Amino acid sequence: MSEHRSTHSLQKFLARTALPLSLAVVCTFAPAGEVFADTVSDLQSQTQQTQSQISAAQSNQANLEQQQSAIASSISSTNDVMVQNMASISLLQGEIDKLDRQIAQKQKEYDKAKANEEKQYAAMKERIRFMYEEGNIDYIQILAKSSSFSDLVNKADYVSKLYDYDRRMLEEFQQIQADVKEKQEALEADKDEQETSKNEMEVEQAALQSQMDALEAQYSDYESRIAAAQSEANALAARLKEQNAALSKAVAEKAAAEEAARAAREAAAKAAAEAKAAADAKAKAEAERKAKEAEAAAKRAQAEADAKAKAAEEAAAAKATVSEAAQETPSETASEETQTQSAPEPEPAKEEPKPAPAAPAVTSSGTSGSDVVSFAEQFVGNPYVYGGTSLTNGADCSGFTQSVYAHFGISIGRTDVDQRGNGIAVDSIADARPGDLICYPGHVALYCGNNTIVHASTAKTGIKYSNADYRPYVSIRRLIY
Repeated sequence: MSEHRSTHSLQKFLARTALPLSLAVVCTFAPAGEVFADTVSDLQSQTQQTQSQISAAQSNQANLEQQQSAIASSISSTNDVMVQNMASISLLQGEIDKLDRQIAQKQKEYDKAKANEEKQYAAMKERIRFMYEEGNIDYIQILAKSSSFSDLVNKADYVSKLYDYDRRMLEEFQQIQADVKEKQEALEADKDEQETSKNEMEVEQAALQSQMDALEAQYSDYESRIAAAQSEANALAARLKEQNAALSKAVAEKAAAEEAARAAREAAAKAAAEAKAAADAKAKAEAERKAKEAEAAAKRAQAEADAKAKAAEEAAAAKATVSEAAQETPSETASEETQTQSAPEPEPAKEEPKPAPAAPAVTSSGTSGSDVVSFAEQFVGNPYVYGGTSLTNGADCSGFTQSVYAHFGISIGRTDVDQRGNGIAVDSIADARPGDLICYPGHVALYCGNNTIVHASTAKTGIKYSNADYRPYVSIRRLIY
Protein backbone atom coordinates (compact mmCIF):
# COMPACT_ATOMS: atom_id res chain seq x y z
CA MET A 1 0.00 0.00 0.00
CA SER A 2 2.88 2.34 0.80
CA GLU A 3 4.53 1.49 -2.54
CA HIS A 4 1.32 2.46 -4.38
CA ARG A 5 1.30 5.83 -2.67
CA SER A 6 4.96 6.36 -3.67
CA THR A 7 4.21 5.62 -7.32
CA HIS A 8 1.25 8.00 -7.34
CA SER A 9 3.38 10.72 -5.78
CA LEU A 10 6.08 10.22 -8.44
CA GLN A 11 3.50 10.57 -11.20
CA LYS A 12 2.15 13.77 -9.71
CA PHE A 13 5.69 15.16 -9.39
CA LEU A 14 6.55 14.42 -12.99
CA ALA A 15 3.27 15.91 -14.16
CA ARG A 16 3.99 19.04 -12.14
CA THR A 17 7.56 19.46 -13.44
CA ALA A 18 7.45 18.29 -17.09
CA LEU A 19 4.81 20.75 -18.36
CA PRO A 20 6.26 23.85 -16.67
CA LEU A 21 9.67 22.88 -18.02
CA SER A 22 8.26 22.66 -21.54
CA LEU A 23 6.50 25.99 -21.19
CA ALA A 24 9.64 27.58 -19.84
CA VAL A 25 11.67 26.41 -22.83
CA VAL A 26 9.04 27.60 -25.31
CA CYS A 27 8.59 30.97 -23.60
CA THR A 28 12.34 31.50 -23.72
CA PHE A 29 12.19 31.66 -27.54
CA ALA A 30 8.77 33.28 -27.97
CA PRO A 31 9.80 36.93 -27.33
CA ALA A 32 12.74 36.56 -29.70
CA GLY A 33 10.39 35.31 -32.45
CA GLU A 34 8.10 38.28 -31.93
CA VAL A 35 11.05 40.68 -32.10
CA PHE A 36 12.27 39.11 -35.33
CA ALA A 37 8.75 39.28 -36.79
CA ASP A 38 8.52 43.00 -35.99
CA THR A 39 11.97 43.61 -37.49
CA VAL A 40 11.11 41.76 -40.71
CA SER A 41 7.81 43.61 -41.00
CA ASP A 42 9.53 46.98 -40.52
CA LEU A 43 12.21 46.13 -43.08
CA GLN A 44 9.59 44.96 -45.56
CA SER A 45 7.73 48.25 -45.15
CA GLN A 46 10.96 50.18 -45.65
CA THR A 47 11.87 48.24 -48.80
CA GLN A 48 8.38 48.72 -50.21
CA GLN A 49 8.58 52.45 -49.51
CA THR A 50 12.02 52.66 -51.13
CA GLN A 51 10.80 50.68 -54.13
CA SER A 52 7.90 53.12 -54.51
CA GLN A 53 10.36 56.01 -54.35
CA ILE A 54 12.53 54.35 -56.99
CA SER A 55 9.49 53.87 -59.23
CA ALA A 56 8.56 57.52 -58.77
CA ALA A 57 12.13 58.63 -59.54
CA GLN A 58 12.29 56.43 -62.62
CA SER A 59 8.90 57.71 -63.77
CA ASN A 60 10.08 61.29 -63.25
CA GLN A 61 13.25 60.55 -65.19
CA ALA A 62 11.25 58.97 -68.01
CA ASN A 63 8.94 62.00 -68.16
CA LEU A 64 11.92 64.36 -68.24
CA GLU A 65 13.55 62.33 -71.00
CA GLN A 66 10.31 62.36 -72.96
CA GLN A 67 10.04 66.15 -72.59
CA GLN A 68 13.71 66.53 -73.51
CA SER A 69 13.11 64.37 -76.56
CA ALA A 70 10.25 66.66 -77.58
CA ILE A 71 12.55 69.67 -77.20
CA ALA A 72 15.23 67.89 -79.23
CA SER A 73 12.64 67.30 -81.93
CA SER A 74 11.73 71.01 -81.84
CA ILE A 75 15.42 71.92 -82.06
CA SER A 76 15.82 69.65 -85.07
CA SER A 77 12.74 71.11 -86.77
CA THR A 78 13.84 74.67 -86.01
CA ASN A 79 17.33 73.92 -87.27
CA ASP A 80 15.88 72.55 -90.52
CA VAL A 81 13.88 75.74 -91.00
CA MET A 82 16.94 77.86 -90.23
CA VAL A 83 19.03 75.93 -92.75
CA GLN A 84 16.34 76.44 -95.37
CA ASN A 85 16.16 80.14 -94.49
CA MET A 86 19.92 80.47 -94.73
CA ALA A 87 19.84 78.83 -98.14
CA SER A 88 17.04 81.17 -99.23
CA ILE A 89 18.90 84.21 -97.90
CA SER A 90 22.00 83.09 -99.77
CA LEU A 91 20.01 82.68 -102.97
CA LEU A 92 18.38 86.07 -102.49
CA GLN A 93 21.74 87.68 -101.90
CA GLY A 94 23.03 86.08 -105.08
CA GLU A 95 20.05 87.48 -106.98
CA ILE A 96 20.62 90.90 -105.43
CA ASP A 97 24.30 90.83 -106.40
CA LYS A 98 23.33 89.81 -109.92
CA LEU A 99 20.80 92.64 -110.09
CA ASP A 100 23.41 95.06 -108.82
CA ARG A 101 25.70 94.02 -111.66
CA GLN A 102 22.89 94.35 -114.17
CA ILE A 103 21.93 97.74 -112.78
CA ALA A 104 25.54 98.87 -112.98
CA GLN A 105 25.72 97.65 -116.58
CA LYS A 106 22.52 99.50 -117.44
CA GLN A 107 23.92 102.56 -115.75
CA LYS A 108 26.99 102.32 -117.98
CA GLU A 109 24.77 101.94 -121.03
CA TYR A 110 22.72 104.89 -119.92
CA ASP A 111 25.79 106.99 -119.28
CA LYS A 112 27.19 106.04 -122.70
CA ALA A 113 23.93 106.92 -124.44
CA LYS A 114 23.77 110.13 -122.49
CA ALA A 115 27.35 110.98 -123.48
CA ASN A 116 26.64 110.17 -127.12
CA GLU A 117 23.55 112.32 -126.99
CA GLU A 118 25.46 115.17 -125.50
CA LYS A 119 28.32 114.66 -127.98
CA GLN A 120 25.92 114.58 -130.93
CA TYR A 121 24.08 117.57 -129.57
CA ALA A 122 27.35 119.45 -129.15
CA ALA A 123 28.44 118.60 -132.71
CA MET A 124 25.11 119.67 -134.05
CA LYS A 125 25.29 122.90 -132.14
CA GLU A 126 28.81 123.42 -133.42
CA ARG A 127 27.70 122.95 -137.01
CA ILE A 128 24.76 125.23 -136.55
CA ARG A 129 26.94 127.83 -134.89
CA PHE A 130 29.50 127.52 -137.68
CA MET A 131 26.92 127.70 -140.40
CA TYR A 132 24.69 130.39 -138.98
CA GLU A 133 26.48 132.24 -136.27
CA GLU A 134 30.17 132.48 -137.20
CA GLY A 135 30.05 131.96 -140.96
CA ASN A 136 26.99 134.18 -141.37
CA ILE A 137 25.87 131.80 -144.08
CA ASP A 138 22.21 131.22 -144.49
CA TYR A 139 20.34 128.86 -146.63
CA ILE A 140 19.89 131.49 -149.45
CA GLN A 141 23.61 132.09 -149.61
CA ILE A 142 24.29 128.40 -149.99
CA LEU A 143 21.89 128.34 -152.90
CA ALA A 144 23.30 131.52 -154.46
CA LYS A 145 26.85 130.24 -154.43
CA SER A 146 25.89 127.08 -156.24
CA SER A 147 27.62 126.80 -159.62
CA SER A 148 24.81 124.93 -161.20
CA PHE A 149 21.40 123.61 -160.53
CA SER A 150 22.88 120.26 -159.86
CA ASP A 151 25.27 121.78 -157.40
CA LEU A 152 22.37 123.64 -155.84
CA VAL A 153 20.39 120.48 -155.47
CA ASN A 154 23.34 118.64 -154.03
CA LYS A 155 24.08 121.37 -151.51
CA ALA A 156 20.46 121.68 -150.47
CA ASP A 157 20.18 117.93 -150.16
CA TYR A 158 23.35 117.81 -148.13
CA VAL A 159 22.06 120.44 -145.73
CA SER A 160 18.74 118.61 -145.39
CA LYS A 161 20.42 115.30 -144.81
CA LEU A 162 22.68 116.87 -142.26
CA TYR A 163 19.69 118.16 -140.31
CA ASP A 164 17.90 114.83 -140.62
CA TYR A 165 20.97 112.94 -139.42
CA ASP A 166 21.40 115.16 -136.42
CA ARG A 167 17.71 114.88 -135.54
CA ARG A 168 17.71 111.09 -136.05
CA MET A 169 20.83 110.59 -133.99
CA LEU A 170 19.45 112.73 -131.20
CA GLU A 171 16.18 110.82 -131.19
CA GLU A 172 18.04 107.49 -131.29
CA PHE A 173 20.25 108.43 -128.37
CA GLN A 174 17.23 109.70 -126.46
CA GLN A 175 15.38 106.44 -127.15
CA ILE A 176 18.39 104.44 -125.97
CA GLN A 177 18.44 106.50 -122.80
CA ALA A 178 14.72 105.94 -122.29
CA ASP A 179 15.03 102.16 -122.84
CA VAL A 180 18.02 101.89 -120.57
CA LYS A 181 16.30 103.99 -117.94
CA GLU A 182 13.18 101.81 -118.10
CA LYS A 183 15.19 98.59 -117.75
CA GLN A 184 17.23 100.11 -114.98
CA GLU A 185 14.08 101.07 -113.08
CA ALA A 186 12.70 97.54 -113.59
CA LEU A 187 15.92 96.08 -112.22
CA GLU A 188 15.77 98.49 -109.30
CA ALA A 189 12.20 97.38 -108.55
CA ASP A 190 13.22 93.72 -108.75
CA LYS A 191 16.13 94.45 -106.46
CA ASP A 192 13.80 96.16 -103.98
CA GLU A 193 11.59 93.05 -103.91
CA GLN A 194 14.58 90.78 -103.41
CA GLU A 195 15.97 92.96 -100.64
CA THR A 196 12.56 93.05 -98.94
CA SER A 197 12.38 89.25 -99.04
CA LYS A 198 15.92 89.04 -97.77
CA ASN A 199 15.17 91.41 -94.90
CA GLU A 200 12.09 89.42 -93.96
CA MET A 201 14.07 86.20 -94.06
CA GLU A 202 16.77 87.75 -91.89
CA VAL A 203 14.16 88.88 -89.35
CA GLU A 204 12.68 85.38 -89.32
CA GLN A 205 16.15 83.90 -89.03
CA ALA A 206 16.85 86.10 -86.02
CA ALA A 207 13.59 84.99 -84.40
CA LEU A 208 14.43 81.37 -85.12
CA GLN A 209 17.87 81.85 -83.63
CA SER A 210 16.29 83.24 -80.47
CA GLN A 211 13.93 80.28 -80.39
CA MET A 212 16.85 77.92 -80.95
CA ASP A 213 18.79 79.53 -78.08
CA ALA A 214 15.79 79.12 -75.77
CA LEU A 215 15.30 75.49 -76.81
CA GLU A 216 18.96 74.70 -76.29
CA ALA A 217 18.79 76.29 -72.84
CA GLN A 218 15.74 74.16 -72.01
CA TYR A 219 17.51 71.08 -73.35
CA SER A 220 20.50 71.78 -71.10
CA ASP A 221 18.17 72.33 -68.14
CA TYR A 222 16.49 68.98 -68.78
CA GLU A 223 19.91 67.40 -69.06
CA SER A 224 20.68 68.60 -65.53
CA ARG A 225 17.28 67.53 -64.20
CA ILE A 226 17.62 64.09 -65.79
CA ALA A 227 21.06 63.70 -64.25
CA ALA A 228 19.63 64.66 -60.85
CA ALA A 229 16.77 62.17 -61.25
CA GLN A 230 19.25 59.47 -62.27
CA SER A 231 21.41 60.27 -59.26
CA GLU A 232 18.37 60.06 -56.98
CA ALA A 233 17.36 56.73 -58.52
CA ASN A 234 20.89 55.39 -58.05
CA ALA A 235 20.94 56.47 -54.41
CA LEU A 236 17.56 54.86 -53.81
CA ALA A 237 18.73 51.69 -55.55
CA ALA A 238 21.76 51.56 -53.25
CA ARG A 239 19.50 52.07 -50.24
CA LEU A 240 17.18 49.34 -51.48
CA LYS A 241 20.14 47.00 -51.86
CA GLU A 242 21.14 47.63 -48.25
CA GLN A 243 17.56 47.19 -47.07
CA ASN A 244 17.22 43.93 -49.01
CA ALA A 245 20.43 42.67 -47.43
CA ALA A 246 19.16 43.62 -43.97
CA LEU A 247 15.80 42.04 -44.76
CA SER A 248 17.45 38.81 -45.92
CA LYS A 249 19.51 38.73 -42.74
CA ALA A 250 16.44 39.40 -40.59
CA VAL A 251 14.47 36.71 -42.40
CA ALA A 252 17.31 34.24 -41.87
CA GLU A 253 17.56 35.16 -38.18
CA LYS A 254 13.80 34.87 -37.84
CA ALA A 255 13.88 31.46 -39.47
CA ALA A 256 16.73 30.40 -37.18
CA ALA A 257 14.84 31.63 -34.11
CA GLU A 258 11.68 29.86 -35.24
CA GLU A 259 13.67 26.68 -35.85
CA ALA A 260 15.26 26.97 -32.39
CA ALA A 261 11.86 27.52 -30.82
CA ARG A 262 10.45 24.55 -32.71
CA ALA A 263 13.36 22.38 -31.60
CA ALA A 264 12.89 23.56 -28.01
CA ARG A 265 9.19 22.76 -28.17
CA GLU A 266 9.93 19.32 -29.56
CA ALA A 267 12.58 18.72 -26.89
CA ALA A 268 10.22 19.84 -24.15
CA ALA A 269 7.43 17.69 -25.54
CA LYS A 270 9.81 14.74 -25.80
CA ALA A 271 11.01 15.25 -22.21
CA ALA A 272 7.44 15.45 -20.97
CA ALA A 273 6.51 12.35 -22.97
CA GLU A 274 9.52 10.45 -21.62
CA ALA A 275 8.70 11.48 -18.05
CA LYS A 276 5.11 10.41 -18.50
CA ALA A 277 6.20 7.13 -20.09
CA ALA A 278 8.55 6.45 -17.18
CA ALA A 279 5.81 7.16 -14.67
CA ASP A 280 3.36 5.00 -16.62
CA ALA A 281 5.88 2.16 -16.81
CA LYS A 282 6.57 2.33 -13.08
CA ALA A 283 2.86 2.40 -12.32
CA LYS A 284 2.29 -0.54 -14.65
CA ALA A 285 5.07 -2.55 -13.01
CA GLU A 286 3.64 -1.81 -9.58
CA ALA A 287 0.19 -2.86 -10.73
CA GLU A 288 1.54 -6.09 -12.22
CA ARG A 289 3.40 -6.87 -8.98
CA LYS A 290 0.29 -6.32 -6.94
CA ALA A 291 -1.75 -8.43 -9.33
CA LYS A 292 0.72 -11.29 -9.01
CA GLU A 293 0.64 -11.04 -5.20
CA ALA A 294 -3.15 -11.06 -5.23
CA GLU A 295 -3.19 -14.04 -7.58
CA ALA A 296 -0.79 -15.96 -5.29
CA ALA A 297 -2.90 -15.14 -2.25
CA ALA A 298 -6.02 -16.32 -4.05
CA LYS A 299 -4.35 -19.58 -5.02
CA ARG A 300 -3.31 -20.15 -1.43
CA ALA A 301 -6.81 -19.50 -0.17
CA GLN A 302 -8.25 -21.83 -2.81
CA ALA A 303 -5.83 -24.58 -1.84
CA GLU A 304 -6.80 -24.24 1.81
CA ALA A 305 -10.48 -24.37 0.93
CA ASP A 306 -9.97 -27.44 -1.26
CA ALA A 307 -8.13 -29.23 1.53
CA LYS A 308 -10.89 -28.48 4.02
CA ALA A 309 -13.57 -29.70 1.61
CA LYS A 310 -11.71 -32.91 0.92
CA ALA A 311 -11.36 -33.65 4.62
CA ALA A 312 -15.06 -33.09 5.15
CA GLU A 313 -15.94 -35.42 2.32
CA GLU A 314 -13.74 -38.14 3.67
CA ALA A 315 -15.39 -37.83 7.08
CA ALA A 316 -18.86 -38.01 5.62
CA ALA A 317 -17.95 -41.08 3.56
CA ALA A 318 -16.78 -42.90 6.62
CA LYS A 319 -20.00 -42.29 8.50
CA ALA A 320 -22.33 -43.45 5.75
CA THR A 321 -21.96 -47.12 4.85
CA VAL A 322 -24.88 -47.49 2.58
CA SER A 323 -26.23 -44.70 0.54
CA GLU A 324 -28.00 -44.43 -2.64
CA ALA A 325 -27.09 -41.90 -5.03
CA ALA A 326 -30.01 -39.89 -6.00
CA GLN A 327 -30.21 -39.54 -9.71
CA GLU A 328 -31.50 -36.37 -10.99
CA THR A 329 -33.00 -36.20 -14.50
CA PRO A 330 -33.21 -32.71 -15.63
CA SER A 331 -36.22 -31.87 -17.64
CA GLU A 332 -35.77 -29.55 -20.41
CA THR A 333 -38.55 -27.60 -21.84
CA ALA A 334 -38.06 -25.71 -24.97
CA SER A 335 -40.44 -23.46 -26.59
CA GLU A 336 -39.95 -21.77 -29.83
CA GLU A 337 -41.66 -18.71 -30.81
CA THR A 338 -42.05 -18.15 -34.44
CA GLN A 339 -42.60 -14.73 -35.56
CA THR A 340 -43.74 -14.06 -39.02
CA GLN A 341 -43.50 -10.71 -40.52
CA SER A 342 -45.71 -9.82 -43.41
CA ALA A 343 -43.88 -8.23 -46.31
CA PRO A 344 -44.94 -4.65 -47.00
CA GLU A 345 -47.23 -4.21 -49.89
CA PRO A 346 -45.51 -2.54 -52.85
CA GLU A 347 -46.53 1.07 -53.48
CA PRO A 348 -48.35 1.66 -56.72
CA ALA A 349 -46.08 3.09 -59.41
CA LYS A 350 -46.51 6.78 -59.97
CA GLU A 351 -47.47 7.77 -63.43
CA GLU A 352 -45.01 10.15 -65.06
CA PRO A 353 -46.75 13.28 -66.36
CA LYS A 354 -46.88 13.24 -70.08
CA PRO A 355 -45.43 16.35 -71.74
CA ALA A 356 -48.02 18.59 -73.19
CA PRO A 357 -47.85 18.82 -76.96
CA ALA A 358 -46.03 21.94 -78.14
CA ALA A 359 -48.49 24.62 -79.11
CA PRO A 360 -48.02 26.15 -82.57
CA ALA A 361 -46.66 29.67 -82.72
CA VAL A 362 -50.00 30.85 -84.07
CA THR A 363 -53.27 28.96 -84.10
CA SER A 364 -55.64 29.41 -86.97
CA SER A 365 -58.79 28.91 -84.88
CA GLY A 366 -60.55 27.79 -88.01
CA THR A 367 -59.32 30.78 -90.03
CA SER A 368 -57.74 30.17 -93.41
CA GLY A 369 -55.11 32.22 -95.18
CA SER A 370 -57.62 33.01 -97.90
CA ASP A 371 -59.90 34.55 -95.26
CA VAL A 372 -57.04 36.85 -94.24
CA VAL A 373 -56.37 37.86 -97.85
CA SER A 374 -60.07 38.50 -98.56
CA PHE A 375 -60.30 40.75 -95.53
CA ALA A 376 -57.12 42.64 -96.47
CA GLU A 377 -58.11 43.20 -100.12
CA GLN A 378 -61.11 45.35 -99.20
CA PHE A 379 -58.70 48.08 -98.03
CA VAL A 380 -56.80 48.37 -101.33
CA GLY A 381 -56.70 52.04 -102.33
CA ASN A 382 -56.71 53.35 -98.75
CA PRO A 383 -53.87 55.72 -97.78
CA TYR A 384 -50.38 54.92 -96.52
CA VAL A 385 -49.52 56.78 -93.28
CA TYR A 386 -46.15 56.31 -91.65
CA GLY A 387 -46.62 54.98 -88.10
CA GLY A 388 -50.32 54.38 -88.71
CA THR A 389 -52.29 51.20 -87.96
CA SER A 390 -55.75 52.18 -89.26
CA LEU A 391 -56.96 50.13 -92.20
CA THR A 392 -59.27 52.94 -93.28
CA ASN A 393 -57.53 56.17 -92.30
CA GLY A 394 -54.01 55.01 -93.07
CA ALA A 395 -51.34 52.52 -92.04
CA ASP A 396 -47.73 51.76 -92.86
CA CYS A 397 -46.59 48.32 -94.07
CA SER A 398 -46.26 46.61 -90.67
CA GLY A 399 -49.28 48.48 -89.27
CA PHE A 400 -51.35 47.13 -92.17
CA THR A 401 -50.31 43.49 -91.64
CA GLN A 402 -50.64 43.84 -87.85
CA SER A 403 -54.20 45.17 -88.08
CA VAL A 404 -55.26 42.55 -90.65
CA TYR A 405 -54.05 39.64 -88.52
CA ALA A 406 -55.38 41.29 -85.33
CA HIS A 407 -58.86 41.17 -86.89
CA PHE A 408 -58.59 37.37 -86.65
CA GLY A 409 -57.20 37.45 -83.10
CA ILE A 410 -53.60 36.83 -84.15
CA SER A 411 -50.89 39.05 -82.62
CA ILE A 412 -47.72 39.36 -84.72
CA GLY A 413 -46.01 42.45 -83.28
CA ARG A 414 -45.78 46.04 -84.48
CA THR A 415 -42.58 46.28 -86.51
CA ASP A 416 -41.37 44.32 -89.52
CA VAL A 417 -38.53 42.93 -87.43
CA ASP A 418 -40.98 41.70 -84.77
CA GLN A 419 -43.20 40.11 -87.40
CA ARG A 420 -40.33 38.11 -88.95
CA GLY A 421 -40.14 35.98 -85.79
CA ASN A 422 -43.69 34.61 -86.02
CA GLY A 423 -44.94 31.32 -87.45
CA ILE A 424 -42.85 28.87 -89.44
CA ALA A 425 -40.44 29.46 -92.30
CA VAL A 426 -41.40 28.87 -95.94
CA ASP A 427 -38.61 28.10 -98.38
CA SER A 428 -39.59 30.18 -101.41
CA ILE A 429 -42.30 32.12 -103.20
CA ALA A 430 -43.13 28.93 -105.09
CA ASP A 431 -44.07 27.31 -101.76
CA ALA A 432 -45.99 30.33 -100.42
CA ARG A 433 -49.72 30.19 -99.67
CA PRO A 434 -52.33 32.94 -99.41
CA GLY A 435 -52.03 34.65 -96.04
CA ASP A 436 -48.28 34.08 -95.71
CA LEU A 437 -46.18 37.04 -94.59
CA ILE A 438 -43.54 38.10 -97.15
CA CYS A 439 -40.68 39.87 -95.36
CA TYR A 440 -38.54 42.24 -97.40
CA PRO A 441 -35.67 44.38 -96.09
CA GLY A 442 -37.54 46.98 -94.00
CA HIS A 443 -40.94 45.99 -95.43
CA VAL A 444 -43.68 43.34 -95.04
CA ALA A 445 -46.64 42.26 -97.21
CA LEU A 446 -49.43 39.66 -97.38
CA TYR A 447 -49.19 36.99 -100.08
CA CYS A 448 -52.38 36.72 -102.13
CA GLY A 449 -51.36 33.87 -104.43
CA ASN A 450 -50.36 33.84 -108.11
CA ASN A 451 -47.10 35.68 -107.27
CA THR A 452 -49.09 38.67 -105.98
CA ILE A 453 -48.94 40.57 -102.69
CA VAL A 454 -51.10 43.22 -101.07
CA HIS A 455 -49.29 45.78 -98.96
CA ALA A 456 -49.17 49.36 -97.73
CA SER A 457 -46.57 50.58 -100.21
CA THR A 458 -45.83 54.34 -100.13
CA ALA A 459 -47.54 57.61 -99.30
CA LYS A 460 -47.99 58.17 -103.04
CA THR A 461 -49.50 54.77 -103.92
CA GLY A 462 -51.16 53.73 -100.61
CA ILE A 463 -52.38 50.15 -100.10
CA LYS A 464 -52.04 48.26 -103.38
CA TYR A 465 -51.18 45.03 -105.21
CA SER A 466 -47.65 44.24 -106.41
CA ASN A 467 -45.67 41.34 -107.78
CA ALA A 468 -44.22 39.27 -104.96
CA ASP A 469 -40.77 39.34 -106.55
CA TYR A 470 -40.73 43.09 -107.24
CA ARG A 471 -37.74 43.23 -104.87
CA PRO A 472 -35.58 40.63 -103.08
CA TYR A 473 -37.20 39.23 -99.94
CA VAL A 474 -35.58 38.23 -96.64
CA SER A 475 -37.91 35.47 -95.49
CA ILE A 476 -41.44 34.06 -95.79
CA ARG A 477 -43.41 33.23 -92.61
CA ARG A 478 -46.57 31.08 -92.40
CA LEU A 479 -48.78 32.13 -89.49
CA ILE A 480 -51.86 30.01 -90.28
CA TYR A 481 -51.27 26.24 -90.64
